[in-house]
Amino acid sequence: MDLTGRRKSSNVEDRRGKGGKIALGGGLGGVIVAVVIALLMGKDPSGALQQLGETQQTSNTEFVASEQEQELEIFASQILASTEDVWGALFKKMGRTYEAPKLVLFKGSVQSGCGGASASSGPFYCSADRSVYIDLDFFADMQKTIGAGGDFAYAYVIAHEVGHHVQNLLGDLGEAHRVDSIPLGYWEMTANRLYYAAYYAASALLLNHGFSVQTHNGIIQMLGLHFIKTCKLSRESGTLYGRLFSLRQTGDYGDTFDLTEEDVKPLVEPTKDFIDAISTLLTS
Repeated sequence: MDLTGRRKSSNVEDRRGKGGKIALGGGLGGVIVAVVIALLMGKDPSGALQQLGETQQTSNTEFVASEQEQELEIFASQILASTEDVWGALFKKMGRTYEAPKLVLFKGSVQSGCGGASASSGPFYCSADRSVYIDLDFFADMQKTIGAGGDFAYAYVIAHEVGHHVQNLLGDLGEAHRVDSIPLGYWEMTANRLYYAAYYAASALLLNHGFSVQTHNGIIQMLGLHFIKTCKLSRESGTLYGRLFSLRQTGDYGDTFDLTEEDVKPLVEPTKDFIDAISTLLTS
């Protein structure tokens, strides 16, 4: 990936060497990302699950970056800048202003607006302070544990976390966080939330490629024509989107039919995967 001459983002905060309080039960976002990359590359993800989960010691000493760490810092800043350019243009097309997240570099442990975390949690996004947190040693761990190195894999990690920020700005992240807590009897609401999370993601993808679609059926047709048939998105993605649309129709307008947990809950994780796949297309 040639980033020669690319601008660096000004939204980077370096907290390496400052340490932080570690909270129990740190997030698993970074480990999940590493496992996804391992599976995409045909690697065994067991090493990631075992070694990335080890607790790392925290320190509060003066930090001096190595040459490799300096290169990774520049790379991360340039990738963040690229996401700012892409999402800034997309939000402008939607008549909105994109508020870029801050990228916080830390070493060992950090205190975020969502609490303390150790590097073993992996990269994560905190919606409370709208920041992406990453210990750059995570990239070395990826290479060592699952053999997933190189610019593409590293860029994917950052773009993935920025994708969570975009979901937060659009209101979808908060909805996704509440999906599992919706009580039985409200599955129509869940289906509605899942569909619109996928709908806004699909709309952003089409807008980015110059397609302005005004109807729900139009989204389905254009998504199928330009992204499913061309294999940019899987056929399963098309089937999922159609299923979500059908359930949303049933939940909103089907007066004699009630959706159940069995109808809706199995679609939660595939919908998150669908949104991640679109986020990757938008930032690649």
